[in-house]
Amino acid sequence: MIMKEYIMYDPSHPGEILREDYMEPLNIDVTSMAEKVMISRKQVSLILNEKAGISPLMSLKLAKVFGTSPEFFLRLQQQYDLAKARTEFEKIEKDLPVLYHEENPA
Repeated sequence: MIMKEYIMYDPSHPGEILREDYMEPLNIDVTSMAEKVMISRKQVSLILNEKAGISPLMSLKLAKVFGTSPEFFLRLQQQYDLAKARTEFEKIEKDLPVLYHEENPA
């Protein structure tokens, strides 16, 4: 049975979701967030401004602070990273060889 793969082409950066869905409703500013997750204000700003991603350690901290799961934040990051990689991959895909056929995958 072949399952269709759901592809998210333009997912939000986890920093945007953190900012809009978690920090803003709770009126948490950058300084307060940095204190809560024990990182620098600069690192929080990089995440919120979509210049840095969510690491596994950060996902554990955010899960604790906001009562979610670490997997939630890691999935957001993975979806974002994969969408960016797909954009780059599409530029070179035609130049890559195919080393197997569907009837006989390696």
